[in-house]
Amino acid sequence: MRRANEAFWTRLLSARVSDWIGDAPLLRVNTIHHTLALFPSPHPGVQHINHQVEDFDDVMSLVLLLREKGVKIVSPRPPPVLAACFLYFEGPDQMVYEYRSA
Repeated sequence: MRRANEAFWTRLLSARVSDWIGDAPLLRVNTIHHTLALFPSPHPGVQHINHQVEDFDDVMSLVLLLREKGVKIVSPRPPPVLAACFLYFEGPDQMVYEYRSA
């Protein structure tokens, strides 16, 4: 199924592969390193949402709020772009959200 999704995004919608994490392609549709990642999942639908924020302070403000509210923080994970500051955390249905500085 991943290959079909990759073909859909690259051939039909002109996305380009920026990088890979294992077998998962990271795709871009603009100048940002990636705006979409095709990770395998047993569940249909969106599994990951990235919120691009201004800077490090925005990410750290969210870290403090999430800790205060008892939200599970799943990062750090190795970033594909080492200059970016990032944070991964789980929503109520274990969906992973990402905050990443520009």
